Amino acid sequence: ALQLAQYAATLATRGQRIKPQFVDKIVSYDGETLYELDEHAPVVLNEVELPDEYWDLVQRGMKRVTQQGFDDFPYTLASKTGTSETDVPGGRVENALFIAYAPAENPRLAVAVVVPEGGFGARGAAPIAAEVFRAYDRAFGLAPQEAE
Repeated sequence: ALQLAQYAATLATRGQRIKPQFVDKIVSYDGETLYELDEHAPVVLNEVELPDEYWDLVQRGMKRVTQQGFDDFPYTLASKTGTSETDVPGGRVENALFIAYAPAENPRLAVAVVVPEGGFGARGAAPIAAEVFRAYDRAFGLAPQEAE
């Protein structure tokens, strides 16, 4: 799932593979800040260079995908669903996959959801991602930030 989220972020940034951020601060037992992330300095691990028309095509396609759970979502979403199959004893199961970023025009968050045996991505994973986006929006905001 982490690699899929990083992939979604790479699409959102048109090729910049950003180091994932797990925490923004580490505090000791007595309240001393041991580490604090400089949120304005993302670390670019490497860059994929493609012509702008390729990025435009991919991003246009991702914006056209409609998803369950995003009916009243106030931002333009760029997403892709997927379903992987796994052979297990007794048959084959379908795993729900979903990647997305928003707002599509000025991305602030990339998400990946994988639901083992969740069926199709649009039904099994997209509604979960919708709740992740809403929670992030409530806590931090997805609206474009003003330059500081």
